[in-house]
Amino acid sequence: MNTRFLIPTLGFIFLSLLVISCNRDEKQATASIEGDWNVTAITSQYGNFTNNAFDPTDEISESGELGTFKFKESTVDFSFTRNDTLYTGNESWTLVAEKVNSGFTRVTEFSLTIDNQFDFKVFFEDQTKNSEKNAQNATFLETPSSGFGVSIDISLEKVD
Repeated sequence: MNTRFLIPTLGFIFLSLLVISCNRDEKQATASIEGDWNVTAITSQYGNFTNNAFDPTDEISESGELGTFKFKESTVDFSFTRNDTLYTGNESWTLVAEKVNSGFTRVTEFSLTIDNQFDFKVFFEDQTKNSEKNAQNATFLETPSSGFGVSIDISLEKVD
């Protein structure tokens, strides 16, 4: 058996499976995120951010009927109140799935970009494998990369 061709072939097969898996996760997540969501809680953490650390100075937690996100195929209408400030808009959105290292395994991370407004990490349900499929709960997290800023953690429930 000629191993010179076996190793590249196995690598190609593995890479193909990884792309197919990530693509499936992204399709399931996109199908889940489309629809109407109620904002049920928002936590704002103020402080100094660096690549590997966070030095908090203040935290504000709010709960109740704080607003909505209504995702259509390519646009999202949003209206929510955070710290007595109303955020509203109708923007295009994109959701991307990416496989990243987490300890000894690779996990899928979801990033949601709402043009001209937000760049969120998205966590579906309990973040287990395939939790993005038919999700009824999600968390949007936006964190500054460095300097003084605010981390925004938005909890959402899907409207049936």
